[in-house]
Amino acid sequence: MKKNRFATQLSVIINQQDLETITYLIFKHTSTVGFRYHSFKRKVMSRHFIKVTTPFGAVSVKVATFKDIVKQTPEFDDCLAISKKVQSINR
Repeated sequence: MKKNRFATQLSVIINQQDLETITYLIFKHTSTVGFRYHSFKRKVMSRHFIKVTTPFGAVSVKVATFKDIVKQTPEFDDCLAISKKVQSINR
């Protein structure tokens, strides 16, 4: 930090409506007398789910789209359940 002083960096992600509350908490519980903050916007792909049948069982798949981009991701919990079921059968 300035003049080679030691420092700790605090990063907080909050909703805009919580800014005053978090400002109060930072000033109350730290030694700082000021801080910087930035507002960010977020873009997300459109999402929906489909069911895919596999030889091991049905899996929910999240399909995310944006213009000509399509991403498909199997749901972790479904894959974990199938994995446990297959492991118990193979023992």
